[in-house]
Amino acid sequence: MPLNTQLNITSPAHPPHFKSLLEFEEFLQNPDTPYPPVLPYIPPIEAWSKIQSDHGKLLVCHDYKGNYKEVDNPDHVWYTFNFWWACDTFVYFAHDRITIPPPGWIIAAHRQGSKILGTLIFEHTEDQKELLQLLTGPTATPASDQPIPLSRHYAKALARLAAERGFDGWLLNLEYSLSRGRKQAYLTTAWVELLRQELVEAVGPHAQAVWYDALDSDGDLDYGEQLDGENLPYFLASDLFFVDYSWWEGEVDDTIKFFNRIDKSALGDKKLSDIFFGIYVFNDGYNTYKRIQNYLQPSTKKLSAAIFAPGWTWENMESKGTWTWQGWWDHELRMWMGPSPPSDVASDSDYKPLSDFVPLRPSPNPRYIPYMTTFCLGAGHAWHVEGTKVLQTGTTSEDGWTDVEKQTSLGDLLWPTPRVLGRRNPLPWTSWSSDGVTGEIYFDDAWLGGSSVKLSLDVDLQQQQPFGWAPPIEVAIPISSLSLTPNLSYQASITYKMDPDMEIPPVVSIFVDTVSDNGNITSIISSPFSSNSDPSPTGWITMTTTFMLASQSTEDFIGSIGVRFWVPPVPQADPSLKLDILVGQISVAQAPPDGVGIPQPLIISAEFDDNTASLIWESGITMALPAGASGSGSTTTTSPGSSTPSSSSSASWEDEEQAQAGVLVAQKGRRAKPNKTKKPQRGRRNRNKGKIPSESDSTDTVEPQWSLDDSKTWYPKFAYFNIFAQLTSSFDSSNINIASLVFVGTSGVDGEKYKLTIGDKYLATILNNSSDVSVTYFIQGVTDRGAVLDPEYCATVVIAAAST
Repeated sequence: MPLNTQLNITSPAHPPHFKSLLEFEEFLQNPDTPYPPVLPYIPPIEAWSKIQSDHGKLLVCHDYKGNYKEVDNPDHVWYTFNFWWACDTFVYFAHDRITIPPPGWIIAAHRQGSKILGTLIFEHTEDQKELLQLLTGPTATPASDQPIPLSRHYAKALARLAAERGFDGWLLNLEYSLSRGRKQAYLTTAWVELLRQELVEAVGPHAQAVWYDALDSDGDLDYGEQLDGENLPYFLASDLFFVDYSWWEGEVDDTIKFFNRIDKSALGDKKLSDIFFGIYVFNDGYNTYKRIQNYLQPSTKKLSAAIFAPGWTWENMESKGTWTWQGWWDHELRMWMGPSPPSDVASDSDYKPLSDFVPLRPSPNPRYIPYMTTFCLGAGHAWHVEGTKVLQTGTTSEDGWTDVEKQTSLGDLLWPTPRVLGRRNPLPWTSWSSDGVTGEIYFDDAWLGGSSVKLSLDVDLQQQQPFGWAPPIEVAIPISSLSLTPNLSYQASITYKMDPDMEIPPVVSIFVDTVSDNGNITSIISSPFSSNSDPSPTGWITMTTTFMLASQSTEDFIGSIGVRFWVPPVPQADPSLKLDILVGQISVAQAPPDGVGIPQPLIISAEFDDNTASLIWESGITMALPAGASGSGSTTTTSPGSSTPSSSSSASWEDEEQAQAGVLVAQKGRRAKPNKTKKPQRGRRNRNKGKIPSESDSTDTVEPQWSLDDSKTWYPKFAYFNIFAQLTSSFDSSNINIASLVFVGTSGVDGEKYKLTIGDKYLATILNNSSDVSVTYFIQGVTDRGAVLDPEYCATVVIAAAST
């Protein structure tokens, strides 16, 4: 989490990994408290699945210095992975027996539509006993001359662990010979099948068990480097098959031939794309693409690639003493999105970034998970809240923070060069050359989080428009692809910043179009141009609009959202368009239907726990009665064929005022219930109210007094919370200005969204005060739509500084 540099974070409340099955078994016998919920995985839409079904895929196996770096030391910048749109499955890898993805990585993966797996690994001599125990369960110890019993114990436990922590399955890395040979190998494949069944039941049909190819059918250590008869049983038992790294063209061709010979009844629904050939980036570096392009050919041969240790871009620079965070990001972006590697690393004119080999997946449909991006890498040197910099770390490149939970999409359509559309209304939109158009992650200013995206245009209009260059013209830059439902209303907002001293600033609006070639979809929709709203005190402007893409089809489709400029007339002497704009946030969510109450999220309670030196809080919503529903309990009826409503008495509580004072609350995902402070007294219902006259029983249509929003995202959730502090003597609750408060940190890195443990350093040292005065904590929520709560919906906790 972004954390004040004078504070230490305590160890995670939930075990992040287990070093042995024995340690795991002890955990199972003494389970910890329920794990905080994370974002669920949302399967891709059918339109994209059809594209991907005839194509190879990318699996990314993350092995970076043993991992868990940001868990142990969050006040440092570490490697983060950001190109989820190219990654079908992500494996969080470490050399512990059981490696669990940290909650922030799970949230980042699911937010952008990737599956994420943990790792189960056996790789040393001392692991042989537990290799057998994996099959038999914790109690059975069969003698060498006795049959091996097969237990569901660990299959069920591992599936349950994945479900409880919110990730999607396991990489099975059994990399040591089996002591019981062929019999144990046979039972191992049966155990893998059990694990798959348990995963589907506990996690869902998307769950995966990935087999790393290191054993033959006799249970001996043998890296097959291709699919053949020796490892076929493991391939058939698992969901995906991860081939080791030492393969060459011959093994690839032999794999294809062998696959085509497998009996179709045994093969089931398996495809060539379920075979992932491993590529060790530390061996191949920027030449990684050649092994994909020359041998795997995902678009023609349909084979997939498993990219192991992509953190090479970081560690290679570090080993040479040339590492800087900005330098690493430049290398990382070129590795994945292009256009080419740095000239001092490679000079290959045929270079292709890794994302070129797979269709890029759109973000999940905002009707299931609100789309919200602040263009944050999940690491940085500063932290911003509504444009105010509340944290600036040290001066070295390593100083900073890492919290992958805060990571959001960087906009898959911006890299390596933004796509540009233009027109002169009412002429149709046309593609423009991208010459003079750039995008970059900008760390010096942001709306929320650690960074924004900077779009720069320096365009010669004479070369762009066949009808003449003179404005007024419209220019659009798509930023991010996302899945959308036709004929469904969405609410979108964009927050941006421009040079306030521009002589003739363009007018900005939101732009939505379709990426897929679907003639039934309206191709382009833009929000109406209007005068910009007043900027915030930090110069950022937010625009909000509602849009719907009309279609005769009911199938979800791939669309995109971006920014549009209306460029007013300029002097004829200057045919160029020069423009810089920072985009700080884009959000899209399903719009509420008309006539429903709009929920207002809030923090309903907060306290300080002296025993753990922790702030703990709960969230909920208020929701006023919708317009037209605040009368004295009338039921609206409409006669058939008439739009004129009539009225009759309705059922009501005798204490109307109390009945209408409803505050819904939720305790960390628990069922909503009335706020106890405003709970209505139990009253007797007036039985005469609510009865409709008998003469209208057969002719009038009864309409409810109010309607509810039944969409999946109607109840707003929180992305994270900011925590500030100030001496109580200086804290003014009627005029809270975060710029004058001390930033303590955010929720998140330890998986605790509703709790922040201060740790072993006292807040008094930050505030430079003695321990005998009180301190006020201010807890501020940021919703999953990117809205920062106004102070009246936040919470404060006043404690004596000595308590910390």
